[in-house]
Order: sequence, then C-alpha cells, then structure tokens
Amino acid sequence: MKPNRYPRHEKLKHRNTIALLLKKENGKLVVIFALLLIAQRIMLPIK
Repeated sequence: MKPNRYPRHEKLKHRNTIALLLKKENGKLVVIFALLLIAQRIMLPIK
C-alpha cells in the first residue's frame, strides 16, 4: 500500500473531524491559529 493514497471515506472523515473542531467552543482559537500560520507563510517571502 502506498502511504499517499487514501480512500475517499478517509478524506471525508478528515473533513468531518475538522468541521467538528470548528463547531467546538475553541473553534475560534483554531481558526485564529490557522490564520496566523497562513500569515507567517505570506510574510516570510516578503522578508
């Protein structure tokens, strides 16, 4: 089995887990953390 190949239901399960995390009370913190990571990726090439 190749590690980079996953069944479709595994991807859907992963998306569902992300959706559940976003629905939790600390979902806002997860969103902010993700935005910070994206901001770092955008700011690094500028430097």
